[in-house]
Amino acid sequence: QRMRDGFPPPLLALIRQIGAEAARHGHIVYFVGGLVRDLLLGQQIFDVDLVVEGDAIQLGQTLSRQYGGEVRTHSRFGTVKWLLPADIWQKVAPAQPTEEPLPTSIDLVTARTEFYESPTALPRVERSSIKQDLHRRDFTINTLAVQLDPQNWGRLLDFFGGKADLEAGIIRVLHSLSFVDDPTRILRAARFEARLGFHLEPRTEALIADALPLLKRITGGRVRHELDMIFHEAQPELALKRLQSLGALQAIDEALRCDAWLADSLARLRSVNLAAWDLPDTDDTRLELSWALFLYRRPRPVVQRVARQLLMPRRFVEVLSQRDELHAVLPRLSDSLAPGEIADLLAPFPPKLLLLGWLVTPQEQPRAILRRYVREWRHVRPALRGDDLQRLGIPPGPIYRTIFHALRTARLNGEISTRAEEEALARTFRPAAE
Repeated sequence: QRMRDGFPPPLLALIRQIGAEAARHGHIVYFVGGLVRDLLLGQQIFDVDLVVEGDAIQLGQTLSRQYGGEVRTHSRFGTVKWLLPADIWQKVAPAQPTEEPLPTSIDLVTARTEFYESPTALPRVERSSIKQDLHRRDFTINTLAVQLDPQNWGRLLDFFGGKADLEAGIIRVLHSLSFVDDPTRILRAARFEARLGFHLEPRTEALIADALPLLKRITGGRVRHELDMIFHEAQPELALKRLQSLGALQAIDEALRCDAWLADSLARLRSVNLAAWDLPDTDDTRLELSWALFLYRRPRPVVQRVARQLLMPRRFVEVLSQRDELHAVLPRLSDSLAPGEIADLLAPFPPKLLLLGWLVTPQEQPRAILRRYVREWRHVRPALRGDDLQRLGIPPGPIYRTIFHALRTARLNGEISTRAEEEALARTFRPAAE
């Protein structure tokens, strides 16, 4: 029943056919991990990943031959992405149309086990049973599986007490070396705890405390990826506060903090209409802004150190390169300044930094001025162009920059409003040009 409620009918029909096709070739297919967790919690399912007890690549190629579409394989991990053909839904569920979004691909993963040859190292991978595949996962609530072959359709597998922990709201690791094998699980523990409103089991919390020094031994890119995932959460400040209380932020870098200021700033960011600040409202833009807020009050050498350590893309910290200059300008913003003066002060700064200034400035007057500059004054341009100035008898040269600045300032200040008035003002520069 939960699967019927959680998936659009055409998608569930396709999953049934995949399960049946797998069984005909000696494979067994499962829903596993987070998908099953969210299904039992009644949460929305976005991505469909299937674990195959058998050979996922072989199954993917079989499905592609039967239904069409392309497959992209990764032989080392035994994974395949099946890019679904456009007509797949008419083939599998012609009588079950839906307006719900349907996936364009399905990932098939061979059940595998992992061996960590040394603490924090990437694991060695081997094909295994579904039980061994589940045992390599991070927390018991992510070890549940649902069998999808026709004979056992909908059967829940729970080898490690995941269902009981899910019902009790507990985050528990499977074994005492879990955080030693992969210290990034510390960050995932805080993320799941915050997202689900669960709590860490006491032994798990103690194991985190013991493993904190190992966070320095893994690659910065893996740490940053987990922090990226936290920033993508609905309320990232909850997980960051938990990492602060666990000592994990300080273990990554001694200067990292999550306090009430950061929590309030991230909350304000969620409510901002980015389009009104001339920014694309995408997950990537919000991620960049979240990182900028996270590092906003750290001195420039600390920002550079953290960026190097976590292998951060340059764009994540580039926006902070003019932060100090903006902060020197913000106290000067007041209604006593003419719009042209305000435009001169703010023109050097990109919209992302102006939005950050708006987010972190408590005074309403500078905030209102920043808002109006980005939405209105920043877009004011003279009607005249270079060929117009030549037509007026002004030869090209550095004077053009001066003229265009004067025209824009006059328009902003309401001193002129028509093309004819712009021409009259431009003519006043002609003697100097000559």
